[in-house]
Amino acid sequence: RVVLAGIPEQVVRPLVLILLLLMALYLGYELSVLIAVQFSLIATFVSFIIGAWLLNKNLPKEKLKCKPFYEKSLWLQSIIPLAMLGGVNILNSQIAVLLLGVYSTEVDAGLFSVAAKFSELVSFGLVVVNMAIAPTIVALYHSGERKKLQQLLDISAAIMLFIATPLVMFFIVFGDWFFLNVLGEDFVDAASVLIFLSI
Repeated sequence: RVVLAGIPEQVVRPLVLILLLLMALYLGYELSVLIAVQFSLIATFVSFIIGAWLLNKNLPKEKLKCKPFYEKSLWLQSIIPLAMLGGVNILNSQIAVLLLGVYSTEVDAGLFSVAAKFSELVSFGLVVVNMAIAPTIVALYHSGERKKLQQLLDISAAIMLFIATPLVMFFIVFGDWFFLNVLGEDFVDAASVLIFLSI
């Protein structure tokens, strides 16, 4: 159930957030930081509810009757490596913003951070397709069916390109308009950064 496990966080949450933003723009609401935080909380709550429903639906009923067994010593030994891994992942995702903050201005760092977040929409197709085909890739690789594996990778790459290209073109043509209407005049300069990150 690897694909189902990633759906709430990787698919549902960003989709709900995008839909809320589009609905706010359509209804003429003036977006602000507070509204963005509220939308993010709503999207997280919706993804949590769907994740809990998927877990309850796919969890074998026999597991609910099993007596829990805890390996506390093993868990304690894993805390430091997992904490370090999590810290490295966070640092890796924010290192560009941190360096800009050190060597440039806070404004530049803020604009880059906003552009980087929106550029993740371009990789949305990549995330969805990878989640869907990852188990099949592993199965084909271990079974030695390299020709089918190559065909699957070619098709998945074409699908990713098909999803990403319209978004990139939208940011190239309407990037200034998008930032002006969604975040305001102060963020218009992030449009050029977003184009580079998207390409």
